[in-house]
Amino acid sequence: MNQKEIEVMPVNSKLLEIISPEGLKVKRDIVETGEKISRIYFISSYPEEPNFGWISNLANIKNTVISIFVNPVDPQVFLDGLKKGTNSDKNIFNTTRDEVEKIRAESRYNASIRIIKDIEDNNNSYVYISILAQVSGNNELDLENNCKTFKNRVASLGMRVRSCAFNMDKAYRQVAPFGVQDKELFDISKQNMQVGTLMQGQPFAGSGFADKTGYYLGSDQEGRMIAIDPFIKSADRTNSNFAIVGQSGGGKSYAVKKILLNEYVSGTKIRNYRSRA
Repeated sequence: MNQKEIEVMPVNSKLLEIISPEGLKVKRDIVETGEKISRIYFISSYPEEPNFGWISNLANIKNTVISIFVNPVDPQVFLDGLKKGTNSDKNIFNTTRDEVEKIRAESRYNASIRIIKDIEDNNNSYVYISILAQVSGNNELDLENNCKTFKNRVASLGMRVRSCAFNMDKAYRQVAPFGVQDKELFDISKQNMQVGTLMQGQPFAGSGFADKTGYYLGSDQEGRMIAIDPFIKSADRTNSNFAIVGQSGGGKSYAVKKILLNEYVSGTKIRNYRSRA
């Protein structure tokens, strides 16, 4: 009788390194796990209107692991807190002589008023969200380069980040694979966010490239819609210039004519110039 062969699964070294690293050393602003070195950030500010699939854009940054915690809020307690905050910020704005503090107070006041109106007029719900990002590298130089890439990418999404310095041990427990929420760190990193904004950030909410006031132009490689308004400006779109390239017969002229027709219908003044080589 032949002995049954037992299939042995290969060791997943990357997974093993995450779950049970050979060594763990926590410093002021970095965490060393075996041969990897990491720095953990939290998202400290979000744009007023993030793009569809914005969480997917964060999660797909190279050498980065994203951890998201969402806590519900009591609507009345949340509103009462906002109203107290507006009164405090209004007093600071009217009494302080520090121009920087005055600008900050005005910004907080306007943001709170906008949220209060959104809740009372539109009946929208809000939650507290904390997003941590663990950026890793093979050595200190590699880590710094990866952190620079991460921060540039986050800035292009209209967000800002802060390092979890002096809280790296708590931050490391909160990121995958552990997922243990730390109340103190959550309170430091949390931001209020409309539920609709949170949901449209999920990967399944991605809608290709769609401006709210745009017109249909075509579809991307995944078949998702492209609707664009060329005159919208944002952090990663600083002008309205186009460069249309492609092989002969690829549809360049068709695309240009479609853009011109849509702009003409929208009331845009159009001037055509032809350059000669």
